[in-house]
Amino acid sequence: MKYDVEFEAFLLKATTEFYKKQSDVWSSTMSASEYIQKISFHLKKEEDNADYYLQEQSKSKVVDILLKEAVE
Repeated sequence: MKYDVEFEAFLLKATTEFYKKQSDVWSSTMSASEYIQKISFHLKKEEDNADYYLQEQSKSKVVDILLKEAVE
């Protein structure tokens, strides 16, 4: 299995879909400060998970997705 072609592509697509949905839910049910805390928590979690489970090149891609979907 090629990491970037098979696994990473699936991971990035699933991550995008997850944070697109979750950011809509969070933003409609939380105050601004709660939303920021939630995003900060998930940012730390994604960075830790990437450090432990993923190849180095995937970390910045996952973090970029989270920030794009939840902050922009």
